Amino acid sequence: MKKNHLLIDIGSTHIKWAKVSHIYQIEDEGKRPFPEPCVDRDNFFEVDIHKIEKIIVEIIDSFQDIDKVFISAQMHGYILTDKKNDPITPYISWRDQRAKNNIKPFKIKESYGVLFKYNLPKVSIKFMVESNPELMSKCKNFYTLGSYITFKLTGKNETHITDAAPSGFYNVIDGTKDKLYFSLPDIHYDVSLVGFYKDIKIFTPVGDQQASVYSLDNSGNKYILNLGTAAQLCTISNEFIKGSFETRPYFNKNYLLTVSGLFGGAHFANNKLSEDEIFNQYIKKISILPKHHELIAIGGVLNYHGAILSKVLDKIGYPYQFDLKHTAIHGLLKLLKEVDSKI
Repeated sequence: MKKNHLLIDIGSTHIKWAKVSHIYQIEDEGKRPFPEPCVDRDNFFEVDIHKIEKIIVEIIDSFQDIDKVFISAQMHGYILTDKKNDPITPYISWRDQRAKNNIKPFKIKESYGVLFKYNLPKVSIKFMVESNPELMSKCKNFYTLGSYITFKLTGKNETHITDAAPSGFYNVIDGTKDKLYFSLPDIHYDVSLVGFYKDIKIFTPVGDQQASVYSLDNSGNKYILNLGTAAQLCTISNEFIKGSFETRPYFNKNYLLTVSGLFGGAHFANNKLSEDEIFNQYIKKISILPKHHELIAIGGVLNYHGAILSKVLDKIGYPYQFDLKHTAIHGLLKLLKEVDSKI
């Protein structure tokens, strides 16, 4: 019997999944709420990692005929474990900015592709080392959210470069990683098999932004506005370019030149943003990236705030389109097809 496949997108609001047939048709799909934070105060944002893990395992175990699992995951978050691989921290989310409490900005090498920001794990862990040395003395392993799920499923702390690089510990040009007193995930440049959960093949997790953008066709030489709980503006480059933006690894040896921190779903839900506020931020961010003349907007926020976003983009003046059909799940489906074509 030909088996089906499972695609899982671990977002910040929902964990979405899609069951895909052996002929690559989405036959069933659903979502579960991402767990509420157990700590959300004083720039701390922590989530019980066991609750996240439990949801992923329940989704996989709910199917009897799955051959492969492909995963995309929210970036910049992390989990630390001790020598027995027991967590010594909850999941420290990308929303966590604890380093604001004590850390001064410092220079990060351009070849790492990231800029200093308080939610960067490299910055967050510097704060942890200085503020809680007793806890950090127990730290033996660092995990991204994606690599932790992979480890719990397969026993291997491995992930794709798109998921690993946002930690700030990886040189994205040559693939080397920082030498630290704790271990970092091993990385893959191709989406590839990590191991097995029961008899199901588990593949390297990828970054959720990259998966969303990869779902698009004809996205070259355009601005891509990815509007999820967090929002980014990016464009694809076939070379590593330095600038006042992040140069994030992408697929097929390309990069996503990315400006993050835009008004996204979390801002729209909690603030009454005016058209001018959104316009002023977006036009400033656009000016940072290489010049293009078209824009594609994607992401779930368009379902709820499309009217005001249309006005903003009309004012910006570039030809644009809204694409509600392509998501991280569709990017994972594209990766699944490509992996299968090489087998």
